[in-house]
Amino acid sequence: MIIIVRHQVLKTVTETIQSPQATISTITAGIATSSQFFLNNMLLAAGTETLFELAQIPRIVSHLILHKLITIEAASRRRIERLKAPISLEWGDVVPKFIFALLIATVYSAIVPIVTGTCAIFFYIAAKVYTHQALFVYAQPYEGGGKLMYQLNRSVFSIVYTTVNIFAILLALKEQNITAAPFFVIMNVLTFLVDRQVQKKFIKPGLTLALTNARLIDEQNKVKVLSVSPTVQIRFAN
Repeated sequence: MIIIVRHQVLKTVTETIQSPQATISTITAGIATSSQFFLNNMLLAAGTETLFELAQIPRIVSHLILHKLITIEAASRRRIERLKAPISLEWGDVVPKFIFALLIATVYSAIVPIVTGTCAIFFYIAAKVYTHQALFVYAQPYEGGGKLMYQLNRSVFSIVYTTVNIFAILLALKEQNITAAPFFVIMNVLTFLVDRQVQKKFIKPGLTLALTNARLIDEQNKVKVLSVSPTVQIRFAN
């Protein structure tokens, strides 16, 4: 919202006091006009950010300073061991970038499709870069037990709700009320039903199921799969 109304903050605040309907019109119009900003942002993220991550420039600079300027003999043993130790992947820094890109892609999927295409390019490059880094550069000292997936689930559904409502408002502003009303109702109901099913089948059991019971279920499924056929056994082993 800050990005969308950044050039007309005072106007937006005034309209909010005088006419809420005019505020909605201003914000939704700003969504369309801000597409160029988001397009440039995704192009920059796909190129500079991901390639900067791939290059590992800070680590390279640290090693160059240590070996060329300070020399190994002058460095402490603790510092040398710290540079040699593999770094961990900070999901708290990586995930918000992906959530932001997903939000842009979904909001503009029906308004400015080229923005969605740019987000697809970002995700394609990022998948290559972060897969390579996770396999060959980073070493996780511990696992979070999948807790991050619960946050991602809520974030994704929040984005879907936001996108549906924004698009319905845009249809209404384009005087397509006959289309906007059914779209708003049907899509929100469908999203809510899917959200509830995910909560019922995955989220609540995942938060309450004991780890021992989960392990027993995995072992039982493994026995069932291995008892089916040799072909399935090979696939399971792979």
